[in-house]
Amino acid sequence: NIANIGRTITPTARLRLEVECEDVFGIASLAALVAVDDAAPVERPFTGFVPGRRSFEGELAVDVGELSVTPGQRLRIVVEAADFDPHGPNVGRCNLVELRVVSADEFAEQLRQRELDMRRELEHVLSAQRGIEDALKPLLEQLAREDAAALLQQFAALARRQDWQAQRCAALALDFERLLRESRANDASRPVDEQRLSGGVIAPLAELGRERLPAAADELATPPDPQMGESLMATQTELLRAMREIMANVRQWEDFGEAVQLLEELIAEQQQVHGETLDALEHQLDELLRSTAPEESSPPGQESP
Repeated sequence: NIANIGRTITPTARLRLEVECEDVFGIASLAALVAVDDAAPVERPFTGFVPGRRSFEGELAVDVGELSVTPGQRLRIVVEAADFDPHGPNVGRCNLVELRVVSADEFAEQLRQRELDMRRELEHVLSAQRGIEDALKPLLEQLAREDAAALLQQFAALARRQDWQAQRCAALALDFERLLRESRANDASRPVDEQRLSGGVIAPLAELGRERLPAAADELATPPDPQMGESLMATQTELLRAMREIMANVRQWEDFGEAVQLLEELIAEQQQVHGETLDALEHQLDELLRSTAPEESSPPGQESP
């Protein structure tokens, strides 16, 4: 397994190979074979491996920058192990992993497309949560006039919709976390990206998916009681507030990324500007966005003012 990596990498990526193997005769050798295109592979041993052990779990760091690869090339990796079988040795290999090397710009564009897809999914989740709230209001009005037993199925249906929302939020948290880790492994993330995504998007999405939305689903699945109407609506209000705040953080993060991209292009054209200028401008832009960040985002389909 190659942690935190998709099928494309940048020329400066840092890979972490994770391996787990065992053999009744004992493991005689274990190494990763790393090759660029059709060149002869280079053998790289795993840290901490000692011949003779019957099982081993470990990892190997591969700095792609040291391989002098360029966009368009392919990096091929396979892990190979042999044992101490007196009639052997037996040799085992994992499936070949082939990674396409792309430029930093192409990798950034891939990330932006994934960000857009995840933002759209978050907009759908927010819209679906509004739908649950809208469906709950008339149901509570009926509950005040009718027998609660007659509304059990409707409340159960809302509970199932709420539980599905939990699954969607949990999946989104994993998607954003995966994107952040891939960006970090490919030397494409900035400290401010990690702060915004980790604290403002990933953590609250995970909390919604693991705790708050399942709890809301359980609350809806409880046999309806006219006395619980206010509590149910308060829960929906808080869930919507949390989702809008996450959406605002996603939009602010996207706006910051677009602004930084423009700055990078400008500075690239000005060879006389020192490299530290970009860091200073990024910091100033981040401070500006922090001071002007909206408390809530606009509904899906509308632009923020």
